[in-house]
Amino acid sequence: MSTRLLVRLASILLLGVVAPLCAQGVTGVPGLTDYTINGLGSGTSSCNFQLLTAGPNTFSVNTLPGTTVIFLFNLNCPCMPCFMNFPGGAACPVPPTVCSGFTTNQSLDLNIGFVPCVLLSGSLVAGATGQASLTLGLPSGIRFSTQAMALLPCSVLAPFPPMFTQAHNVSVL
Repeated sequence: MSTRLLVRLASILLLGVVAPLCAQGVTGVPGLTDYTINGLGSGTSSCNFQLLTAGPNTFSVNTLPGTTVIFLFNLNCPCMPCFMNFPGGAACPVPPTVCSGFTTNQSLDLNIGFVPCVLLSGSLVAGATGQASLTLGLPSGIRFSTQAMALLPCSVLAPFPPMFTQAHNVSVL
């Protein structure tokens, strides 16, 4: 093999490893924008994989007490890091990520608006401990992605100030 061909192959392999790391979407921050499922996935970046069993499963966001949290469930469609970028909430201590050359700490990481995706949502207010949790009975054999938004005062997108949590890809056995 020629040196040029080896360099090209190495570049392709490196891109395959590094590109997913560069576009990781939002990272959950405990106490502010941390989304867990059955207590798992705390502090992770978007699009991590959760394998659940059929039956009751608990979806929780750890945020500030009294914060309104909007849960998003995208049926039939996977998570996509950096699907839609938003200006960051500079006053919110959420780590930045690079989405298509745009550095932000906020992105919608759900593939919305495409058939056969079905987007469902619901909202709760975090209690005195900062937890907004809902338990859903899930049937076996479904796949979906999920992300939440915490309406925090440190966001710059007023009057609708969402701060996104990390997203999860979910498969139910």
